[in-house]
Amino acid sequence: MEIPNFFDEFESKHFTNLVKFDLVTCAHYYDHQMDAFCNLLKKDSSIFGKVNDFYFITDVQNKGSEHDHGLLWMKNGPTYGVNNNETIKQFVDKYVTFNNSLLLSHLKDLQMHKHRQTCRKKNRVVCQFHYPLPPIPCTKILKP
Repeated sequence: MEIPNFFDEFESKHFTNLVKFDLVTCAHYYDHQMDAFCNLLKKDSSIFGKVNDFYFITDVQNKGSEHDHGLLWMKNGPTYGVNNNETIKQFVDKYVTFNNSLLLSHLKDLQMHKHRQTCRKKNRVVCQFHYPLPPIPCTKILKP
């Protein structure tokens, strides 16, 4: 018996309507996903190796879509001021990456920046979001 693919049964407009009209369910689902991710980080063999501690804060955009900002304290990670910047950059680039080819085709359009009126608020000449972004990897060490 073949297991049906959830995405085959619904078109993207149905997903959009679900998100638009059932924000509470979407928020509960997102919270459940973050709990599962945090439980994964607590294991000794997480995708990042051994994580000593972590902190996440949930942010909500104008239209109600949630996303998180977080910090991970990893065992055996390089230390600023002790290790050189190149070692730190290599460590960060090992775990923080983005591969556009992994996105589903209908999601690529939603994830790509298009210059609009909001990019140049207050008569700015340059996009306020600094697009186009520098090439990946673009890890920069900022001095405190």
